[in-house]
Amino acid sequence: MKTPGFIIKSIKPLVSILLLCLVFYSVDISKISRDLKSFNSKWPILLLAATWAGQLICSERRRIIAASLDMKGSYWSFVRMYFIGMFFNIGLPSLVGGDIVKSYLFGNAFGKPMHLGLAAVISR
Repeated sequence: MKTPGFIIKSIKPLVSILLLCLVFYSVDISKISRDLKSFNSKWPILLLAATWAGQLICSERRRIIAASLDMKGSYWSFVRMYFIGMFFNIGLPSLVGGDIVKSYLFGNAFGKPMHLGLAAVISR
């Protein structure tokens, strides 16, 4: 016998609410407040700068690989396409969604077939 859809749709939010209640009841808010007051604000800035530097280096790597496939473009155009793909990596329900978008963007930007764009994206 198949479970009706409305039961499953109502159980999922209830389980989520129960898990959130468990988390909130097991957390000591005063300890979190104390820890946040002693938090050094330099570290997130340093980590953000390192993350951006890594993404910019990955964009350059994509540009070099694409150039070997006769897809020559400016560095900033590859940065733009790379970050659009990263956005879709976060927004789509799979980890490869952004790679598909980047493959399409690379191929479309240079008038090449999508499989060459895919080769520029997945090659290491």
